[in-house]
Amino acid sequence: MSDRQRRPDRAKSAWHDSIEQEIAELEQSFRAIWEQEKTPRDRAAGVLQRAIEHFDFLGVSRDALAPLVEIQVAFEECERGLLHPLFQPDAKSGRPRRPWALLQQQGCAALAMEALIRAGVGPEEAAKKVARVLTRIGYKFPPNSKDEGETVAEMRYEIRRSLARKGQKFGFHAECEFDWLWLDQEVSKGRDPAELAKEVLGWLSLMGR
Repeated sequence: MSDRQRRPDRAKSAWHDSIEQEIAELEQSFRAIWEQEKTPRDRAAGVLQRAIEHFDFLGVSRDALAPLVEIQVAFEECERGLLHPLFQPDAKSGRPRRPWALLQQQGCAALAMEALIRAGVGPEEAAKKVARVLTRIGYKFPPNSKDEGETVAEMRYEIRRSLARKGQKFGFHAECEFDWLWLDQEVSKGRDPAELAKEVLGWLSLMGR
């Protein structure tokens, strides 16, 4: 191979290494914010600030960052006791909707149970293990719910049923479809399902902090 052929390979390798280092440093910053900040709002605001700094460093124009800066302003207004229009909920008719944070907890719980089952854990034990994490993060099980493990199993059943339906998914169901596709892809690439289950349970444990 000539020097001319080697140079693009070396340049590509160096670029790939720099991207990996950049991702690692950004993740480290995000994890530090999660550990140091005490409230979900402070953590979200901290991660947002770090993301803006990162994009600014990369040279992304301020015009393009305007939506992120607007969210940052909305957080600052909350700190001053004011409700920014960005966080003002839209008026909706019909049945009351479940909070998005609750839906995310339920979706992550169902995904964790699925990963545990793929790792060889029995369905009943997998449901109980996820239920214990939900209890630890302060998840409010319905007052008339059966066994908490059965409630988790029902979450997984409902999501599996919604994903099996034909047609494009929207909102919460689209997010669930993306997460389950991620699980399928990681397993197909040879990752240990037990490792994946541990990772998803880690996500779930952070949702109530």
